[in-house]
Amino acid sequence: MAGRSKTNRHQLAKAVSRNSTLDRRGVRIVVSEEVSGLKTDGSPVKHYYAKARVGIACGLLIAAIQQMGLVSLTHTPSPMRFLNEILKRPTHERPFIRFPIRYPAKDAQVPNLQRKSFDETVRWIE
Repeated sequence: MAGRSKTNRHQLAKAVSRNSTLDRRGVRIVVSEEVSGLKTDGSPVKHYYAKARVGIACGLLIAAIQQMGLVSLTHTPSPMRFLNEILKRPTHERPFIRFPIRYPAKDAQVPNLQRKSFDETVRWIE
């Protein structure tokens, strides 16, 4: 689950920073959306805007991955429900996206993309 606790995020950061297999194989993060849950009294509760919330969290995750000097590629195989069984997740969670993460190859080349200016992207209609 994206953003579940600070402890999990700190554990992930430590694992990424000390993991020597990150050079060769990398790590994989699976982000799931929780479409419903249970209240403390056991009654069901629907989580509204789950896709939007998880999508925003994934964008922040991508930014953090890049900030740490790592590279990633989003992967959304369809269907992804098989991951629930593999990862032993409950049925009210749906896999949303996978991130394979690793250090960039030594000879990796990144294009120098330039942003368009505001005037190049906006056309005023009167």
